[in-house]
Amino acid sequence: MDRRLRSARAGVGCALLAVLIGTTGCGGVKRIPTAGTVTLDGKPLTEGVLQFIPDASKGNTLRVSCSGPVSNGRWNLVTSGMERADTGTGAPVGWFKVIYTLPNEGSKAPGASATAAPKVPDKYRREDTTPISIELTDPPPAEGYKIELQSK
Repeated sequence: MDRRLRSARAGVGCALLAVLIGTTGCGGVKRIPTAGTVTLDGKPLTEGVLQFIPDASKGNTLRVSCSGPVSNGRWNLVTSGMERADTGTGAPVGWFKVIYTLPNEGSKAPGASATAAPKVPDKYRREDTTPISIELTDPPPAEGYKIELQSK
């Protein structure tokens, strides 16, 4: 009788484990190809970096960072996560705040951009001041996501 009880408990434990793995999944967050355009006053930005930060105020509590370089007004995201399985090309679905930065802006260092980049307002440079929040969806829009910055 004792063996039957232990066997039954083991069977129930295995079944619960299988359900738990099936509902939580393994292999990290699902990422979708995420790309688009970025403009300032309707003109494509030639360089910079976009960073997408999960917008907790809209329910996105993922612990990931998504970023992508801007080149000739276009960008593609790559995700870095807490777990290796969460890291790779694309981004998870959900709401994100969008930050724009221009590395080396104002720098006299070698390799700094020699072209006069348009001045992007400081409000786009910080998570707590950016007015841009975007929802990444599956499937993404066929034309990609459009980020439109304004100088005023």
